[in-house]
Amino acid sequence: MNKISPPCVWNNKKQHFDAIFSSPWYKLISDLSSEFLSATHHFYENDGIKPVTLPITTGSVSSPMGKGSDSLPVKINLFGKETYLADSMQFQLECLVRIFDKGVYYVMPTFRGEEADQRHLNQFFHSEVEFIGDLKEAIKLAEQYFIYITSQIVKKNGKLLEKYGLKTEHLRKVISMKNFPQITYNDALKLLGNDSAYLSTIDNNIKVINSKGEQKIIDELGGICWLTYYPSEIVPFYQARCNNGELSLTADLLCGIGEVLGLGERQKTKEKLNQNLNKCEVSNEEYIWYLNMKYKYPLQTSGFGLGMERYLLWILEHHDIRDIPVFQRLKDIDNIP
Repeated sequence: MNKISPPCVWNNKKQHFDAIFSSPWYKLISDLSSEFLSATHHFYENDGIKPVTLPITTGSVSSPMGKGSDSLPVKINLFGKETYLADSMQFQLECLVRIFDKGVYYVMPTFRGEEADQRHLNQFFHSEVEFIGDLKEAIKLAEQYFIYITSQIVKKNGKLLEKYGLKTEHLRKVISMKNFPQITYNDALKLLGNDSAYLSTIDNNIKVINSKGEQKIIDELGGICWLTYYPSEIVPFYQARCNNGELSLTADLLCGIGEVLGLGERQKTKEKLNQNLNKCEVSNEEYIWYLNMKYKYPLQTSGFGLGMERYLLWILEHHDIRDIPVFQRLKDIDNIP
């Protein structure tokens, strides 16, 4: 059978709605999404990590993150009060991990205000977890999670993928791995030769590795890898720092179109957190509760978030994330239902 292709009608509401019923692409997406959810719940249940339900609105966004941010919050008026659609419910998870000591997780939609493109959606499904532990433990848990959900998709949907002409070798390769390769951000810059083709400039003339750079790193390290210890000036204020504050205790998992999973160790103390807010030029006014929580209930936690649609892109070896959602919610695009 020829390789299955998406109908590519995400920008036409009537054609897209009709394709939900007529195209085998959306049936496959629905099957994979269902198994993703099931595998996620089974994985965390086995570890004693609790599922939680959370509001999608928040008064304390984790973006904008200050200097180095390329993410825009989505502001709305709710019952006459300005608030935000959450770009992540990480802050709520950090609260609830202080109740459930093994950890907490959710799979819910989250929102970003920047323009949608081949790599970005305005509304996507986030699988996020927060638990007691440090960066090293978070990387270990993330690898176990990634391998487990991939193994379940191959087990339950492998024949279906092959029926539609899709490869599973890259999935089986990951399943067989004990650990994923790692490269530090500074070493990645050396690998890329500081070539401007692989770098972009964001706020305050900060240089960051762009999507072409991520692809180069993925190719050089065998298809999947961790990019670790980002410069602190390009990460959110809530991430812990090391090396006299120059580097952050963070890691991104790169595969497919680039970053699929973002991970970090959280800043533990109120004092260090306040320093980070100042360095990121973020007012602490909306984060007084967060600072007080760190002071009254100190706890070393870490967490990560995986974008389901980006993960499915990697599964399908596809290149445009706008082809993944069964029900589209894109900026400036009319949708039904």
